[in-house]
Parts: sequence; C-alpha cells; structure tokens
Amino acid sequence: MTIVSGSLDELRREIDTIDDALHDLVMRRAEVVRRIGQAKGGAGGSSYRPAREAQLLRRLVGRHHGPLPPSTVVLFWRELMAAALRLQGDFTVAVWRDREDGVDAEMVRQHFGAVTPVTPHSSPAQVITAVAQDSDSATVGLLPLPQDDDQDPWWPSLLIGGGLGATRGESPRIVARLPFLGSTTGRSEGAFVVARGDVDASGDDHSLIVLVCAEDASRARMQGALRNAGFIIAGHISLDRPGAHERLHMLDLTGFIVATDPRFAVVGERIGATAIHRLGGYPTPMARTD
Repeated sequence: MTIVSGSLDELRREIDTIDDALHDLVMRRAEVVRRIGQAKGGAGGSSYRPAREAQLLRRLVGRHHGPLPPSTVVLFWRELMAAALRLQGDFTVAVWRDREDGVDAEMVRQHFGAVTPVTPHSSPAQVITAVAQDSDSATVGLLPLPQDDDQDPWWPSLLIGGGLGATRGESPRIVARLPFLGSTTGRSEGAFVVARGDVDASGDDHSLIVLVCAEDASRARMQGALRNAGFIIAGHISLDRPGAHERLHMLDLTGFIVATDPRFAVVGERIGATAIHRLGGYPTPMARTD
C-alpha cells in the first residue's frame, strides 16, 4: 500500500512530537540524577552500581515489545546510565590495552558510554593499582576474563588486601562482567570490571570464590565436594604456587554467595582448604535475543 504525501507528513510530525517528549523525559531524568548526587553529598564512594543497572535493564527488556530490537534499548539506556555516573561525580575507566589479550575498545564504549574518560594501561597490575589508589586515577578497571593458560594471571593480586596501593583497607574486587548483553565465550569477547566497594545482589548473580589448598588438591575432588554441598559451578581455574606450596582454585559459582557460607566449612574439611576468599561477583549477563 502506498502512503500518500499528506500521510507521510503527518507521520513525520508525529515523530517530531515523540522526539520532543523523549527529550523532555531525558532532561527530567538527568535532573533527578543530579539531585541524587546532591542528596549523597560527601558520602563518598562510587555511584557505579552494577546490580542496580542490571535490574533496570532486565526490567526494561522484559517489558519491551515491538519491532525495535532489545539490544537497541540496552545500548540506549547504557548511554543514559553512563551519563548519569558522570553527573554524580568524576567517573573514569582504566583499561588494559594489549594487541592480543587486552580488552576490546568497542565493548568498553558500548558499556560506559562514548564520552566517558578511558585511560589505557600496559599491564593488568597497572589497572588494579589505578583502581586501588584512593585518588582520581580510575573509578573502575577492565581486565580480560581469566583463562587456565594465562602466563601471568592478574586475579591473585586481588587477594592482597590493599597490597597494591589501596587505602583505608578497601582493595578492588570484581563487580561486573562485560558485555552485559550477549555471549562471553572467549577472552576477546568479555571482561571483568574491578572497583572498590561492596558487591550488591541483583537477584540473578554469580560469585567468584578462591579456595586456597595444598598443592595436591585436585580439581575433580574439589568439584565433587562443591556439588555435594549444593553449589553450582559455572567456571573453575587452578593456579599452582610452588613457592608457597599451595594451589589456588578460582571458582565461578552460580548465586550470590559470601565467603562465610557455612557450606564452605564442609567443603574445606573434605579437600583441606586453608583459606577462603571472595574476589567479588557479577550480575548474570542477559542472553541476546535479536
């Protein structure tokens, strides 16, 4: 069916009206965000709340319908949320950039917005140090997803409570996983976000736990003990530390789980764990449907 010129002009005017209404709402949202920042005053800490963002995006995608792809909705709101972070205070991102193993620049832009300041670093240690320091060096840091074959893994550095320049006893921890929408099947396709502060529950989460064991603690034995205790294992990386005569097991467990969970006491007895650490966690990413 052919749309006559008059009808086309009417549709364009309707688009203009909708655009004005959208713009009004965006400006209103920004003003509310500004007031939130004022209400926080000098409370300190970052305004970055990955759990809150995940809840918002899940709710919007859940109510979404029509021809517009859900991914477009997510990208639109991600830009709004990134702008909101900057309205509430300085927000900067430290990223490990490397030709083979670094974090993808486009993924950073899509998640933290087009104009958020991003500082590249030549090593993961530099990223963690920038986040750990109580300064304007970096609000958050992005590092590639750990792999079993990493020659110099970065995640054991998070076990050092403040040993990388952190002040006031607040060391960085993992708080999010990117991308939030879509698959994260490989090193170049995903990253962990590290930041200072607490990790909140979003309602659908993963927890990253490190068990320190003797060198002869096998993966199979540990996984069996964890499953018998009721844990669901989404990932498992082991690292031998010959000098310390120990093996670190980094576990990605489904659910919001704390290191004081009583089930770890049972698991620890069975496998001879000497220490338990919580590296943090992240809201479960959403599957892409378009």
